[in-house]
Amino acid sequence: MYYELFRIKDSVVQPVNSRESQIKEVREILIRDRDRNKEFAYKELGAVYWLADYRSPGRMNGYEDKDLLDDAIRNYDLPSTWQPDRYVTNLIKLYEYNNNGGIAAETLTEIVSTLNLMNKTTKAIRNKIKVKLEKVDVTEEELNNLINMQRQLFSASSEITKKIKDIKEAREMLKETESDQEVGRGNKVITSSMKA
Repeated sequence: MYYELFRIKDSVVQPVNSRESQIKEVREILIRDRDRNKEFAYKELGAVYWLADYRSPGRMNGYEDKDLLDDAIRNYDLPSTWQPDRYVTNLIKLYEYNNNGGIAAETLTEIVSTLNLMNKTTKAIRNKIKVKLEKVDVTEEELNNLINMQRQLFSASSEITKKIKDIKEAREMLKETESDQEVGRGNKVITSSMKA
């Protein structure tokens, strides 16, 4: 089920309607920002989207945990020391609960996160090889180790193309799932099988 608390358009948070001001966490985030334009509050709400929505660019790039938080901070121009407080954390939980996207979204998120980890692993192996090759006196044992590391690198790299194909398939599944759902009165999901 997808329940919009707000929309992000051109990196700007836009309230969907007055409903979001009835959500305690959103109301608290807006109230505590004393600025008339609520600029900081909207940055925090943007970060909530970035951290919680499975469709956010951060999540679609496979970022998790600290990487995802750093990405949200960068994208919404929040202070580098910003951390979600209890209102933001509770809103993230509420957002995730109401916008989980089902098994298709979960599968896509897992595949993309795995690809991101594979990419990090490939970089780490490549950097180790580079450092060893820059060494003046490479022993034969070190050279054999480098050849083995090179094989690992090629193996990991070939898996990446397979994962990209998996991501494409998972995105298609997610599109089908989302197009089958429609929100009706009372925020109840109406699936295509429920239509007359």
